[in-house]
Amino acid sequence: MNRSLRAAAMVSLLGGLVLPLAAACGQPGSLPDPAPCPTPAAIPTATSTRTLSAEGTYRGAIVRGAGRLNELDRAWIQRRPSRKISNSASFRSDYAAYADEAVCLATALRDLPIPDPKYAQWDALFDEKMDQAIAIMQQGRTAVDRRNTSDYKDWNAAVDARGLDLERLMQVFPPR
Repeated sequence: MNRSLRAAAMVSLLGGLVLPLAAACGQPGSLPDPAPCPTPAAIPTATSTRTLSAEGTYRGAIVRGAGRLNELDRAWIQRRPSRKISNSASFRSDYAAYADEAVCLATALRDLPIPDPKYAQWDALFDEKMDQAIAIMQQGRTAVDRRNTSDYKDWNAAVDARGLDLERLMQVFPPR
């Protein structure tokens, strides 16, 4: 086989086998787009049939919603105990679903109207935490989309810190 035929065969081999594999590794953009948030909001509802005041509804939504946000994080960690990023399609779709639910929940909680001015100061802090939660989930989405191991490690640390911050804030929830 002459030299030019061997070179053409090598180019064909590279183009047909190696380049698609290299392109698939680390190429961003294969993470599903964020899903639209459900309407009405994704806040867990009370199981009680009694009618609550606006204050009771607000307090219940905040407590249940913050609890659900922490549950989502714990469930993700339990499903992925190594806390390492993966290139598998199931990891990526699972992460997208988790991130979408967490972002929708944090958005709904942030957008809750306060029932009484006595909650204004606390609610401003809570809204800031929800904005941070949304940003953290976007940080994770970017790390997963880019398959960036160090950014994903940073995201894990941010999720841990967010959970602790939220628990501390819930401890100073204003009394009725």
